[in-house]
Parts: sequence; structure tokens; C-alpha cells
Amino acid sequence: MTMLDAGPTPELMSEAALRLQRWVSGCYPGPRDTALEIVAEPGADLGPLLGSGLVTEDTWIFADRDTAAGLADATPATVIPTDGSFRYSGDEIVLADEIYIQVFDYSSIGFLTVAGPTVVRITGDEDLAAFLADADRAVAEGVFPEQLAHPSVQLADLTALAASEVLGGVSRLHLDVDGTLRTGPGAPAGAEAPEAVAALDGVLTPGLLAEAHAERPWLARYVRALDAVRRLNSRRPGSVQVSGFGVRFCDGLPAGPVEDVDAPLAVAVDGRPHLLLGAELRMFRVNREAAVVFDAYNAVAPEEAEQLAAQALGLLPEAVRQLHTAVTERLGLPTGGAA
Repeated sequence: MTMLDAGPTPELMSEAALRLQRWVSGCYPGPRDTALEIVAEPGADLGPLLGSGLVTEDTWIFADRDTAAGLADATPATVIPTDGSFRYSGDEIVLADEIYIQVFDYSSIGFLTVAGPTVVRITGDEDLAAFLADADRAVAEGVFPEQLAHPSVQLADLTALAASEVLGGVSRLHLDVDGTLRTGPGAPAGAEAPEAVAALDGVLTPGLLAEAHAERPWLARYVRALDAVRRLNSRRPGSVQVSGFGVRFCDGLPAGPVEDVDAPLAVAVDGRPHLLLGAELRMFRVNREAAVVFDAYNAVAPEEAEQLAAQALGLLPEAVRQLHTAVTERLGLPTGGAA
């Protein structure tokens, strides 16, 4: 199937936008040995790639309209004609004359006016420094970058910034005009992708991102919280507070984020407590007691969590334990707390 055969139906364009958003973020459910999304720079020759075994009927290819036209009968992949590029700050990429996406480097976000779908990329050491400064502020003050919290903005390479252990393999590919294949526009040449962090190795000083993660072991939790704030703003805009970032629902806990990256996020939207669960950040409204209990169990060992939550709520530790068990079972979560 190709875009040119099927035509730009609303359903196809919606799927194309979601596919491209996944490609930008770098967030894939697990490693693959064939590509799910490929973005080709204008004028890139896709011929060698088509014969490599990486392209299947599950693959979506985003390529300039001349290249896309030439692929109509050459591949089982879905082909989306594009104009523009993701390569440089200030670029714009257009999908099938219908969806316009702006591209900016991270250092520009302070001057960014969001007018539609926007991609923000780490393009060098200066961008990484700005990203880390914003992360530090979020931990200290609970303030997330306003532009990145906008529902139309997607921060690129989330798995690299979070040093995720879930690798995409060759799920995500970027093809330069000279034929160089990468696992993302900021990745080094080659499609092996031994580590998710390699998605930015082509634009950062070697070891700089690994050093940032060593100094900030909570960085993956920040990336998750930032993505949660952006998604919440797309669902129900309002004031969002995330536990571990300038606020705690249970007194006595470490001020900064010490939770496992996959632990539920305890948040307050306009003061109303919620829990966000799983990679898809499923949202559940909870009462204050449940928010306090989960805040404690996420951050410290169960025995300490029971004591702190009991003090905060004026309950006995046994009552806290029962409340945690009841809510955990209702939400289908694993039992226990922080290690």
C-alpha cells in the first residue's frame, strides 16, 4: 500500500501524524530488525534501503514528493509525500500538503511562539545544557518549560534523554541525502543502535549525556513527568503539579524525584489529585488519601511509607497498608513499594 494509491484520507493522515510523532520521540515498545518509520531527506536515494530487508508492509516512509512518486510500485510500505526537512532549526516539514510541522533547536524554545505542530530537537552541547538547566529548575521549583508543556510541541529523542533501556533496534531510521543511514537525525552513521542513548551521539560531545545521567539519576523521571504535563495539557488544560518536582503530597519524603521511572506519577490538576499509570499515562482521579499513600509508597520503602502516610493522614499504619492494597488492586498495579 502507498499513500499515492490510497489518497490522503483523514484516517491515513491521522495515522501518519502519530507515526511521525513516534519517530520524533524515539519511543518504541521494543527492539525490531525491520523499520517501522523511515524519514528520508529530500533527494535521498531509497533504492539500496528498499533491497536491504529493512522495509516491509508495516513500514511507513516519509520522503519528498518526487521520491515518493517513484516508490509507488517499488515497495509494500506506506509512503507519505513530504516537503521540507527535520535537519536544521527553523526548517518546516509538510505531510501531503496537509500537516505543517515546525522544527526548532532546544536553545530556541525561549523565543518560540507555538503556532501548530512543533518539534524541538537537541542539536548540540548548548542545547543539552539548556535542557539540563530546565530539568534542574523543574526539580527545585516545580516549573516545567512552558513551551515544552504545550500539547502541540514534541521534544525529540525522549528515549535518549531518558537513557531508556527499551531499545527500538532499527524501528526508527533516518536517511541522509548522501545515503547515510542513522537511527535518528542526531545519531552517528549506521543502523546498529547498540544503545538508545546513541540517538544523540552524532551531535553531542562523547560521554556528555552519560555524564548528565550520572549526575542526575532522576533525569528519566523528569522526561516522563514533562511528557505527562504535555499530555495533560492536551486533555484538560490547567495548573499541573507533579510529585517530586517542587511539591510532595506526603510530608517527610525526599524533595526531589527518587521514584523508579515506571512508578505511577502522582499529580494534581488544578488541585485535584490523580495517578498516571503506564507508558500510555492512563489517568485515574483519586482522593487525597490515596494520593498521599501512593506518593509515599512510590518514594520510600513500604515500612517508612506506612509511617509517613499515617502521620500525614492521622491514620494507623495498618489502615494505610489496607488503603494502599485496596487502591493497588483496583488499579491493577503490582503490590509493594519503593525498593
